[in-house]
Amino acid sequence: MSTPSAQTASSQIELQDVDALVREHLPPLAGVRPVGRVAITRPTSAIDSSRLGVGFETLDRRMFTPEPVYPHLARLGAKWARVQTGWSRCETGEGGYDFEWLDSIVDGLAGAGVRTMFSVTFGNKLYMPDAPHESAVGYVPTYYERAVPAWTAFVQALAARYRGRVSHWEVWNEPNIPQFWQPRPVSGRDYAKLVRVTAEAVRAEIPDATVIGGATSLVDPAFLVDALRGGLAGSIDAFSFHPYQMVPEHNLQNMRDLLRRLLDEHSPDRRIALYQGENGCPPSCPGITTTGSACTRWTRSCRPSGSPAGSWSTSSSASTRSSTSTPST
Repeated sequence: MSTPSAQTASSQIELQDVDALVREHLPPLAGVRPVGRVAITRPTSAIDSSRLGVGFETLDRRMFTPEPVYPHLARLGAKWARVQTGWSRCETGEGGYDFEWLDSIVDGLAGAGVRTMFSVTFGNKLYMPDAPHESAVGYVPTYYERAVPAWTAFVQALAARYRGRVSHWEVWNEPNIPQFWQPRPVSGRDYAKLVRVTAEAVRAEIPDATVIGGATSLVDPAFLVDALRGGLAGSIDAFSFHPYQMVPEHNLQNMRDLLRRLLDEHSPDRRIALYQGENGCPPSCPGITTTGSACTRWTRSCRPSGSPAGSWSTSSSASTRSSTSTPST
């Protein structure tokens, strides 16, 4: 059941005048004449694979109502959705799990032709009494003695439940910034330990699971090197990053080349895939105008593939809506 705040946010989204928002944030380009509109000719379920996905995060905190979104996903053509698993919502009493809310999301996405990628994230106040909020966002289980076995049990139960339904498992979200790494200072080596513990729990139930590490805010070479020196490469099959910036494709090739080099240096005998995760840019902000030509170049750069390497990240405000483009390997 949705909370009042979630219902309010959902109603605000549904009441938005989309045509007016498009006119406001995507005005016609000077000297450019429209030649037509792109028509969606196939439903998502008819598309075999795609590099594109959507951000379906924050449902662990009931921040929007997913049901109205599924019909749009069924037409969008994006084949992946990144869903946060929400330990605090699944385990509200020690040792008991409620996965019904996650079942409905995974099933709803599947019905729209979309595959789920889990982002296994965040803490649980049952085991972290100092967390200031119920969802314990950013609170790391490996920093609490009682939380470690509870986290392992939760992840293993999660993997057992979704074996055969969810193949890609990303560990944490943006662990390189304090907002999502508490209560101690950010540490790549400590993140590598969290990934190792989590990956072992997932693979105990799904030996062939694709485990994704990183999910870093921007590209953070110092954090990545610290994590790789802590053994991260041995636990993951892919590394993801979130290169938010004013022009999404700006310097993206250099970012990719740097990450590729660091991953190869620390995993010379096994190639770790490279995924571009969250990304985007604001259509407008004070003093800055994002050009439609940049958006056009970005859109044209998207190419189909079979990995969940790109995702849209959305919020209740159309002015912050963003997407990703070309994933890297």
